[in-house]
Amino acid sequence: MIDKKDLRINNYVLYDNRPFQIYSISDEYPSLKTIEFGFGVVEWKDIKPIPITEELLVKCGFVSNSYQDRYENEAIHVECDKTKGVTYLWIERMPHIKSLHQLQNIFYCLCNQELTIEI
Repeated sequence: MIDKKDLRINNYVLYDNRPFQIYSISDEYPSLKTIEFGFGVVEWKDIKPIPITEELLVKCGFVSNSYQDRYENEAIHVECDKTKGVTYLWIERMPHIKSLHQLQNIFYCLCNQELTIEI
């Protein structure tokens, strides 16, 4: 289960083993954006984090840093070019960033823009 204080609207989470975006957040229930029926109310206990993987980072538009392993020392090393419409981002020694919603939140805090994801 994810602590509701760690989520923002549009964060991606897993529900029923499928990725969904958070549509709204309340103390009682979150709601998710769905293709099937617009939005749906679910229970907090049923929402799971999406683990960060290399495949997921590529879907976020990141590319591997050519001279250092992305996951060395439990760090995430990613590089994008702001001049081409994306942002340089180097997250190092932040082993607590393990889930997509955490990456989305830190990206927004650092870059003041939403992370684009092709899920």
